[in-house]
Amino acid sequence: MTLPSSQPPSPPMASTTVQDAVKHSYSQYWVVLPQAEQATSPQHRRQLLRQYAAQPLLDDVLSNIEKLHAQNLTSIGNIVVRIEKLQVEGSQATVWDCQDSTNAQLKNSRTGKITSRGTPNDHLRATLARGSDRQWRITRISPLGRC
Repeated sequence: MTLPSSQPPSPPMASTTVQDAVKHSYSQYWVVLPQAEQATSPQHRRQLLRQYAAQPLLDDVLSNIEKLHAQNLTSIGNIVVRIEKLQVEGSQATVWDCQDSTNAQLKNSRTGKITSRGTPNDHLRATLARGSDRQWRITRISPLGRC
């Protein structure tokens, strides 16, 4: 689910630790995602998302945004990231998150009717990889049920 946000993405952080860099990239993805959904062109969406997402997630998210728009759906609200655990092994990292998406909703862009609401405890596992530019990007997000 993508959600609009009025916050601009944060510039890459000069992290003191690898864990800080992973947390930053993971959290910023959720800020940039709604901005990408609201972008007017597929190229702009890709440009925004590729800062924090890599393959195969990048193409999956772009495809899902197109599917939502084709159904006249858009998202409103926000997701609160609550990282529970972080593991880094070389250039790979795993983040476990118990997100609060109670303020996240899908609505019909034509009628304004809310079609779906989030929950307070979405458990996710995200896999990140460090690119040659040293930026951490999410490559996969797996739902784990409720936390």
